[in-house]
Amino acid sequence: MQESRTRYAKMVEVHEGVRPLTWLLGQWESIEAKGSYPNTNSFNYTETLKVTHLGQPVLNFYSETWLEGLPFHDETGFIKMKQGTSRVAYICAQNIGLVEIEEGELDGTSIEFIPEEPSVLRTSFGTKALGATALKRTFRLDSEGILEQIVYMSTFKVPMTKHLHVKYKKRDTANL
Repeated sequence: MQESRTRYAKMVEVHEGVRPLTWLLGQWESIEAKGSYPNTNSFNYTETLKVTHLGQPVLNFYSETWLEGLPFHDETGFIKMKQGTSRVAYICAQNIGLVEIEEGELDGTSIEFIPEEPSVLRTSFGTKALGATALKRTFRLDSEGILEQIVYMSTFKVPMTKHLHVKYKKRDTANL
């Protein structure tokens, strides 16, 4: 099934409603990924981010991270634009039981998402995920083709604070 979706995506054009976001398309590998938060140890991790399309007015993404060589955290979701504007929505479900919705503004090859609180919903059981109440993030592509994502998080006890900072390099996408 995944192979047929990949073939289909190669045959269809990117929907005009998300063409301003084509700089996000591809498979990205972290070249530097660091996490920290008050009262926790800082850590380095690795991440793969895959952003695809199916010719619809939405981009699909899947992210997986590893900590010390072990699977750590997965996220999947959608990025879409409000037609006729620079408004962008980030809709994400995480394997730890969180769902987040953020909206922001596109400015060239940069998106800053500013959440409305509460921007996070969680399952009633399982991890409390540090008690996250809101997340916000920025994506930015620099002139050398390095994609950067910075994630901020607030919890019940800590105001919005930088949590993750990752830089990616695009992998060969001939087989996407």
